[in-house]
Amino acid sequence: LGEGTGGVTDALRQRNMFFLTGNLGEAEHVLTHEMVHQFQYDMFSRGKAGQGLETLQQRQPPLWFIEGMAEYFSVGPNHPATDGVIRDAALSGKFPSIEDLNRRPDQYFPYRYGESFWRYVGSRWGDEIVGEIMQSTPTLGHERSIKRHTGLAIEELAGDWKDAMQAQYLPQVEKLD
Repeated sequence: LGEGTGGVTDALRQRNMFFLTGNLGEAEHVLTHEMVHQFQYDMFSRGKAGQGLETLQQRQPPLWFIEGMAEYFSVGPNHPATDGVIRDAALSGKFPSIEDLNRRPDQYFPYRYGESFWRYVGSRWGDEIVGEIMQSTPTLGHERSIKRHTGLAIEELAGDWKDAMQAQYLPQVEKLD
């Protein structure tokens, strides 16, 4: 595993491991993040560990969807690291589209952008909708599930998210030296 890996969740046996580095706050964050993955795999396996892998492979929810949700539920709605990434994207005019996030997770960090996306969804409709979207994703896929629960196509929702982030961060430009 890479040096930056904080933890891993095994989809087949639905077990996880994480590395205790001495920083208990970060250990709690990583453990919670991995437990969200546990929840996600449980949705795909319908409560039967080791099953649902074919469905997971067929649906292939993108990294921003899976990792962003795990970050959102593990750190909550206030996360300075994500704020910094999203602020920079809004101010630089390089805010990615959903297609960008799907196509280039190496360029657009899925943990941060996905977390921001779920933060926006949770603030607009309540956190319960995130669980409802996750619960129907194994059956419908992530795009249809999002449309079912929000009433918006993913591109439209992503446009609303981008507009909201720009409205939040662009006024800060006036205050910068």
